[in-house]
Amino acid sequence: MSIKKTYLWVFKTLLYQQLTKYKSRGRVTPDFALSDGGMSPEELHAQMKKTFRSDMNRLNTRWIDLAQWVIELEHAETTKQIFYVVDRINNTTHNTQEIILSKFENSSDLMRAFDQCHNMNSLSDFRHYISKEYAQLL
Repeated sequence: MSIKKTYLWVFKTLLYQQLTKYKSRGRVTPDFALSDGGMSPEELHAQMKKTFRSDMNRLNTRWIDLAQWVIELEHAETTKQIFYVVDRINNTTHNTQEIILSKFENSSDLMRAFDQCHNMNSLSDFRHYISKEYAQLL
């Protein structure tokens, strides 16, 4: 599986989980709609724009930015475009000012993998850095 497809799958899943969390906590606008099926990046972005931070006054701008980068990734065609957007996603911060990768339970492993990526020959070399669920995609 390509890095583009992997990132789309991982971050669409993460965005959907965040939307579910915000809905369960009532931190959404009245017209918020979350479908049970797969949502497109555009749909995820549109719904993320209807979520609030804990004070219920500020929008979740960091998550909205991430959703926009996921849209950009879906439309990226060249290797240069794909890696540019992957870099933007990796450097997106969530509301605590930590990078978005810290939202994953294996974030320390992911960071080590990125530190070592210049030594890797294929995506399979990353297998031992990631959880079994995601490793199946390689």
